Amino acid sequence: MADISQDYAVALETAAPGVVNVIDQVAKPGENWTDALVRTLPVLAATAQQYQILQVQVERARQGLPPLDSSQYGAGVNVGLSADTLKIVLYAGLAVAAAIWFSRRKR
Repeated sequence: MADISQDYAVALETAAPGVVNVIDQVAKPGENWTDALVRTLPVLAATAQQYQILQVQVERARQGLPPLDSSQYGAGVNVGLSADTLKIVLYAGLAVAAAIWFSRRKR
């Protein structure tokens, strides 16, 4: 944590208790603290979001309410391929494989 000002570390620790120690622990050998923070921040944010959703679900359970569909409250990014895109990729791959196979047969 040598490359970060003490005031910044105190402010960060106040906003998210324990985060400075987490960053120190996950920093790779030779990696500066700021780079470790930037690399780890998305994971920390996702963890905090999941914790908040869990707290809402627990509170709803205490009230006798059904759980919320937490997929509605995510980041909104679909990391998978849609079915149509997957078909296009599959057919393109088959076409390339067939073209290679036919070109080798003619030799």
